[in-house]
Amino acid sequence: MKKTIPIFKDGDRVAFLGDSLTSCGRWIVNIFETYLSLFPDREVRMYNLGVGGGTCEFASHYIGADLYTYDPTHVFIMFGANDMLHYEGRPVDRIHPFLFDLRRVTDRVIGNGASVSFGIEPKTKSQDQSTVTLRDAAAIAVRTAADDYGAPYLDLYGLMSPFIFSRDDLIGDDLVHFTPLGESVVAKLFLDAQGIDGFSPDRDDFFDPIPISPRGSELLEVTDKLRRIWMAEANILLAVPGATEDTKMNRIKGRIPTRADGAWDDFCYGRALDYVELRPRMNELRARQEELTERMIRERVGK
Repeated sequence: MKKTIPIFKDGDRVAFLGDSLTSCGRWIVNIFETYLSLFPDREVRMYNLGVGGGTCEFASHYIGADLYTYDPTHVFIMFGANDMLHYEGRPVDRIHPFLFDLRRVTDRVIGNGASVSFGIEPKTKSQDQSTVTLRDAAAIAVRTAADDYGAPYLDLYGLMSPFIFSRDDLIGDDLVHFTPLGESVVAKLFLDAQGIDGFSPDRDDFFDPIPISPRGSELLEVTDKLRRIWMAEANILLAVPGATEDTKMNRIKGRIPTRADGAWDDFCYGRALDYVELRPRMNELRARQEELTERMIRERVGK
């Protein structure tokens, strides 16, 4: 495949910024461990900043406080699915407001000295393919942003969508999110787009899953706890961006007793419990995340 995303260099610190399709996380660990194995002379760090329920609007609030603690040199941006639900009108009418919000996030990333690449999310099995869907419209906006900034982009929409509809093992029961095998496919498409040999969809072993090491699994667990903190902020606390931590904690504690029978209330109840448990440990979790990352680099997992 023609190279469409730059290969990361020694010293790069790569942050993946997006919604739950980024947050699922295995594909980022797959890429990280592949780099550890293929490039023993490089130190490349990768951080998953995906947020379930996240949007560009949410990212514009937390990007300074959270993204830049990782001091990224490169940010891979993959938003779209949730954003398009927040605008009104036909799918085509939502392209412009999404593009506006996407540019706002991108400008902040570039303004802080990082380069950017974009990812275009694939279709889902739950959509009517005979119409211009919200996912179609989001893909148009992301392609436009990539062109505007002269930035690389990974066209998951074009590359992965055919596999999704020809196979039953890449998307889970919710018809939206990747299975572990689906995440492995995303990782291989990413690596192939970087021009790295051995990951082409034409290979007989393309659908063989990329294994994750025990250390990589531990990194996944720690990162998942951080993402659950951000998920609570994205879905419950967005009404108080920039508030003190005490204010946020008091607000979210007030959300806990309101559990009801509805699925959304149950979801918020679970995220509120996560927040109260995990937010006071955020610095500890970040330190552990960095410790595991450094240890994996030293040990060269998979070498």
